[in-house]
Amino acid sequence: MSTSARDLVRETLLGAASGARSTYGPTALALRARPGDRRVAGRLAPWGPLAAALALGETVADKTPVVPPRNGIVGLAPRILSGGAAGRVLATRDGRAIPTSGVVAALAAVGAALGGVRWRAAASRRFGSDLPGALAEDVAAAACAWFATRRVSP
Repeated sequence: MSTSARDLVRETLLGAASGARSTYGPTALALRARPGDRRVAGRLAPWGPLAAALALGETVADKTPVVPPRNGIVGLAPRILSGGAAGRVLATRDGRAIPTSGVVAALAAVGAALGGVRWRAAASRRFGSDLPGALAEDVAAAACAWFATRRVSP
């Protein structure tokens, strides 16, 4: 099955969500999972509450200085892997997996992670703190993940 522009947009949004907060893409998939979903997606359903708790923990931890910078390999690698895996699971769930499924999401994760660094730096200059930028990024990432994982009719 081929990949449409709509599918690429959804994969991009899911990757961007994972680039901003590494747990958001997988969490949205788990919260929207149904036991009858294809392959891995179907096995995520029972893990939704735990995934949500982990995402909440990441959301809080992201505001602390102990989290490694996302523009270094330690901060960027989990976002790339999370985005790529989430994109692949989404494609498989929707019955459109092809060998390159997840690549667009992984690339979007890189863009969102690096863009988020710039966004928060701009917020810090504007507001004297990066907290407003971080909170806006949280909302945007959650919205992207939720929108991307909705079920669409063919």
